Amino acid sequence: MTLNGIVLAIIGMLILSFSKLTARKAMHANNVLTAAMWIHVIIAATVGVLAIIFGDFAIPRDIPYYLLTVLIGAIAIVPLYVAYQLQGLGLPTAIASAFAPITVLLSVLFAAERFSFLVWIGMIFVFSGVFLTSADLRNWHRPKLQKGLGWAFITMLGWGAYFFLIKKVVDEMGVWPATFALETGVATCIIIFALFRKAVTLPKEMKWIIFTGTLDGIGVLCYYAALQFISISIAATILQVSLVVCAVLAALFLKERFTTLQKMAILMTFVGLVMVTV
Repeated sequence: MTLNGIVLAIIGMLILSFSKLTARKAMHANNVLTAAMWIHVIIAATVGVLAIIFGDFAIPRDIPYYLLTVLIGAIAIVPLYVAYQLQGLGLPTAIASAFAPITVLLSVLFAAERFSFLVWIGMIFVFSGVFLTSADLRNWHRPKLQKGLGWAFITMLGWGAYFFLIKKVVDEMGVWPATFALETGVATCIIIFALFRKAVTLPKEMKWIIFTGTLDGIGVLCYYAALQFISISIAATILQVSLVVCAVLAALFLKERFTTLQKMAILMTFVGLVMVTV
């Protein structure tokens, strides 16, 4: 594990934290599928422009593996939009964003990753803190909410697999080509789904769409770059903290308030982050 990887992962996490905040505006202002489609188009465009200026392009070496990775990434996102329509943004996002334990499990089983006891404790702190900060459990028993959670849980499993699989694509292709290939592939799948659902319309608040997509593009580029230096599990754990940072930003700029449990969870998350990265 190197300092470069940790720094890149943290920068990506912070950028994605801001994008989650702006995504609230984008999602609330439009049909969620329409907004998500345009956000992913902007992500791919942002990475493409940056690759033209600073990087390069390439064809994936293992086409079947690449297509499988992209397909899993796209399929994982769609259930989250269903959850948003059933329940809103809060708890479904918390559930879906708890993908890191799945990624860690796959990394231990199939990539032979090993960690010290301190890192394991730190991961548990981060996973628990992220969930408790973001989840409103007071009304979890409501039937409508349970339906939303079920769809979000599918997204969590899919993202856990996706963030494990992208490591091989990045290692084989390099950061710039891999980021562009992955994000373009996922965006293409979402466009096809949006066309099928007749959700391809002009967004009402395009400025929030563009802002969110641009931030996401830069953020994922930093995250993929971090994978060159640190393990999949550590990178995924750091990325998950973005949900807590977003909650803190919402408190600062949107005047949202935390419960005592959420305050304790935020502290737990950042203590866990220190344990994972030292």
